[in-house]
Amino acid sequence: MQSEIDTMSFIREYTDIPVPQVFLYDTSADNAVGAPYMLMECIKGNSALDVAAHPHKIPAQYHAKYIDAEASIVVRTLSRLTLIYR
Repeated sequence: MQSEIDTMSFIREYTDIPVPQVFLYDTSADNAVGAPYMLMECIKGNSALDVAAHPHKIPAQYHAKYIDAEASIVVRTLSRLTLIYR
């Protein structure tokens, strides 16, 4: 969970990719809730997991646009990482 939180924070800081802001979290099970938790901003839309599990939900005319958008996110993220870690 800590890795997920750190990754989301990194992507928010160094890219223009919309990522929910994490407001509060505790990765230990030794807390008032009794389990790890994360409270974060809600971003409306379908998750990539929803789309991957049910590809028929994307109308055929939008498949190429969706794939292009995914590829753009990967390229922007990797480009940014390359600049940061040089």
